[in-house]
Formats: sequence, C-alpha cells, structure tokens
Amino acid sequence: MRKAIFWGFLGTLAEPGAPSPNPLDPGQYRVYPDAAATLALCAYKGYQNYMLAEGFPRLTELLPKLHLCLLYTSPSPRDA
Repeated sequence: MRKAIFWGFLGTLAEPGAPSPNPLDPGQYRVYPDAAATLALCAYKGYQNYMLAEGFPRLTELLPKLHLCLLYTSPSPRDA
C-alpha cells in the first residue's frame, strides 16, 4: 500500500504575511519553522507528500522560493 499525506499550504505549512500584489512574492508568506523538517521526516518514513492549494495553480512556482521545492511530490492533473 502506498502511504500519502495531503498538505494544505496556508494554515498548515505557511501563513499569510505582508500583502503583495504578486502572489508569487515569497515575502508575502511566512513558512512555519518546522514545515521543511516535517515534510522531510514524512518523506523519510516513506510517505508521498502532496500539496493541495485550491485556486492557486502556480503554487509549484512559489514553493522553490520558499525553500520547500525538494520536499514534496506534486503531480498535476496536467501531468496525468
């Protein structure tokens, strides 16, 4: 059986910070201090980490700027 965890972005891994007109501005978000460690530990234990963000199709462009790009698996419906 394949183990998976589905993470919400805002409220789970980060919270809104300073408002910006650009949703891809990393300064607009504050990543929780334990977010990267939590994702890495789950991956180490064999879980596939999936990011859910309704209404934010460009989240995969933002995550590298928040230093979370290598810690999650994100298949897109476009990739299927």
